[in-house]
Amino acid sequence: MTRSRFTQRGIDTYIKQQDFWFVFFKSHLAPELHAQITHSVEKNTSLTVFTTTPAWAARLKFALAEHLKEAQIARPQLLTWTVRVQLAAAKTGERT
Repeated sequence: MTRSRFTQRGIDTYIKQQDFWFVFFKSHLAPELHAQITHSVEKNTSLTVFTTTPAWAARLKFALAEHLKEAQIARPQLLTWTVRVQLAAAKTGERT
């Protein structure tokens, strides 16, 4: 029997982070831009935000740059963030 790397505590933490960033982005970004974010991953001092296409990723990078200070006030440990594209998951839910 193999053990899963995931624990309930880890899953709960991930869900809380997703909820936090969903609300943050919804309140700071234009609705059409917020709608293109598929999910985000917060790890240590960085945040990775995933979007649906390269074009939206480029727009999101510029929009997020305007809100980094606000994000750091809300999450003082946050030092950097990156934007990545996850095409298949955005439309089909398949793993990439």
